[in-house]
Parts: sequence; structure tokens; C-alpha cells
Amino acid sequence: MFLTSCKDKNNSLKEDKVQVLPFFDLQKDYADFKMKMAETDTLRIWLDRSICDYEGYEKLVITKEKDSLKIVSKLKDYYNTDSEWKKIYERKIFVKDSTWNFENFLNKNKDKIKRDKSNGRIVLSDGRTELKYSSEGGLINSLNFMEEINQTMEVLYPNENYYLVRVLDLTE
Repeated sequence: MFLTSCKDKNNSLKEDKVQVLPFFDLQKDYADFKMKMAETDTLRIWLDRSICDYEGYEKLVITKEKDSLKIVSKLKDYYNTDSEWKKIYERKIFVKDSTWNFENFLNKNKDKIKRDKSNGRIVLSDGRTELKYSSEGGLINSLNFMEEINQTMEVLYPNENYYLVRVLDLTE
């Protein structure tokens, strides 16, 4: 006796896949992402650093690796007529690190989160959802917001000239 079986390979592959539900929810966990991210999570952050006659963008890719975060930063700087993304730094920090206060920055500025489809000064994405921060309210608000971003990011790479641009306190 000879028995054959015609098994649909595609269906068997679908059955073998284990769906992992995300532990990290960007909408709720943005101010505690260092602790809430799982090793399978990646957080992408785009920073629009353009102001006045300067046009530049930075993007961060943050991935969790056991008890640390790997942070890769790239810059696109049109000021130097260079429109290619260039790697600025790659840094690892421990999840419990308290020197990089980006989460505090996000929480402090939660009133700047935009729910509409407009562009944001900072955009966070986990691949499923996005959070967009704006710096509306005129030039002074934008300059102060950018200064705060610079101070927060400078901790990761203090010798980078990009963060040396200081914004004058125009509120006095």
C-alpha cells in the first residue's frame, strides 16, 4: 500500500508562527520606553532641526539589547549642501542610565503632542503608531524647544559640533 499526503506548505508555515503581542505601547509608554521596550522592539525618532535659514534632520534608531539600549544617530545636514545621511554616533547605554533624560524631555513636553496629521518637530515611531511633537507658538518657542533638545541629546555625544549651536534666550 502506498499513501501520499498533499499538505499545503503555506498553511503549515502560518500555523507554526507564534504571534508575539507587543509589550511596548508607544502611546502609553513613551515616557518610560527604556524600561518598557522588549528586545524585539525598535523605536525610531526623527528630529527636525531646521530653524530660520538652517535645514537639517537627525534620526535615531533605538533597539533594546538585554539590559541596554543601542542608539544610532544619523544626520542629514543641508547647511553644508550635503543631502546624504551620515552616521554621527553609535552609543550603548544601560536601561537604568539616568544621564540621558530624553524620556523626561518627552514627558515634560507632552502638551506638544499633536494628534492630527501635521508634521512634527519630533516624531517617534514604533512601527505601529507615531507620536508627533510640535513647537508651535512662534520663533522664540521653537528656539527654546530646540535648545532643550540640544541639551538633552548632547549628553549622548558631547563632543559633536552639531550640538554646540546654542540658542540665545530671547525671552529677556
